Amino acid sequence: MAERRKGHVWQPIRDMSPESRTAAFPELDALLAVWRQQRARLDGTDALREFQARLVRSWSIETGILERLYTLDEAVTLTLVEQGFDASLLSHGDTDLPAQQLVDILRDHQEVAEGLFAFVKGDRQLSTSYVRELHQALTRHQPTCDALDPQGNWIQVPLRRGDWKLLPNNPGDPSTRAIWHQYCPPEQVASEMDRLVAMHLGHGGVAYPAEAAWLHHRFTQIHPFQDGNGRVARALASLVCIRAGGFPLVVHRRQKDDYIRALEAADEGELGPLTEMVDRQQRDAFVRAVGLAHQVMEQETNLDAIVADARRRFEDALLHRSEALRRAVADLVTAAHQRLREVADTLNASLPSAVCATAFQSGAEDTHWFRAQIDATARNLGYRANLTGPKSWVHLRLQHEDVASLVVSFHHVGRVEDGVVATTAFLTRRDRAIGGREPEPAGAFETHPACEAPLTFTAGRDPAELRTAFSAWLDRAVTIGLDRWRRSI
Repeated sequence: MAERRKGHVWQPIRDMSPESRTAAFPELDALLAVWRQQRARLDGTDALREFQARLVRSWSIETGILERLYTLDEAVTLTLVEQGFDASLLSHGDTDLPAQQLVDILRDHQEVAEGLFAFVKGDRQLSTSYVRELHQALTRHQPTCDALDPQGNWIQVPLRRGDWKLLPNNPGDPSTRAIWHQYCPPEQVASEMDRLVAMHLGHGGVAYPAEAAWLHHRFTQIHPFQDGNGRVARALASLVCIRAGGFPLVVHRRQKDDYIRALEAADEGELGPLTEMVDRQQRDAFVRAVGLAHQVMEQETNLDAIVADARRRFEDALLHRSEALRRAVADLVTAAHQRLREVADTLNASLPSAVCATAFQSGAEDTHWFRAQIDATARNLGYRANLTGPKSWVHLRLQHEDVASLVVSFHHVGRVEDGVVATTAFLTRRDRAIGGREPEPAGAFETHPACEAPLTFTAGRDPAELRTAFSAWLDRAVTIGLDRWRRSI
């Protein structure tokens, strides 16, 4: 977790103030009442399951980013939140960890968040043993952490998963050994955690934003584990929210400064800012949930009348349409590959210092090359790319002093069964190549659209007309992409 204000001196945790015990949240209460009425319409639906799954995935990502456990590009974060934790969705440069290691950590976080719902459903009460279970699960793929030895030196030690700390974990200046913030001494952790749980269980009738904020802050004052305390604190606050009928407490990276300031205010005895942050986040979640319920209920109005006819029409048309689309995409992929090969030959002849070549990938589900760039380009052009279905790409590798790729991508828009395919083009600049067909970056890449708009088509479009339109669109994309590359070398 991020460093807190300098100068805080440890003292035993204090119980909740009378002001916090009696705090009221009328707007949140009203939203909660509406949600409870509408949730009955959504129980068991895919819409509700997906809404909760996305919240859980968002919590799972952001809770580690706040502690600088890893970095993750925001555009890729949105992709993972929507599509799930899969290493194939990550490209080089998206994160500072190996893709599979990051996914393992995120799945640990996800398992904990999903377990909070099960914990509440089982009507279990909070205990120190459950807190230790949370820590053990959250840090399953974290082998080591920083610690201060008895001489005041920072060292790497094995992380004791699920066990209280044995060494101080006060943040400070490694060069001067000055302590910035004092947490609970190791020898007092067990008794303080017992006090924390006892106080929490005695807070009957307290509004849940106040209780979540109090439990979160007092836990961070103790900091009972060698590392991972911020993640556990946010899990405990989420547990309070879920038990009250709310949602996991997601603190986004953009809120980090406000979050730290709220914790610092709580260190000074003012829990209001942290409580307000919980209240605001929960209200936002309820607004989205109520909107989801309204959308589903609107869809249900005419659903019964049209479902039988729609199913019959869909089944009759799907096989024919998907085969026609497959042929159309294959034809355009071949055309793109031929055109980019011509460009590569021309560049190699006129630029002796450049090494240009083409490559393509057609329909492989296990490839992760360019997925993040394709997704970012689609968003830049104002739509959402569906990269879970069949997809293809062709790219022209442009190697001069650094490496760039001009990429033409074919993918679905919306559901695969909707039968809409989009083609986009973009230039992505890499630092260097390490052999093979695909440039491997030494650092972050830059991605810029090489088209003003995607070329979209369906199975019903005339093949000859589509080929003509695609040729004109591709020539324009090549011109835009090469011009941007020329200005960058």
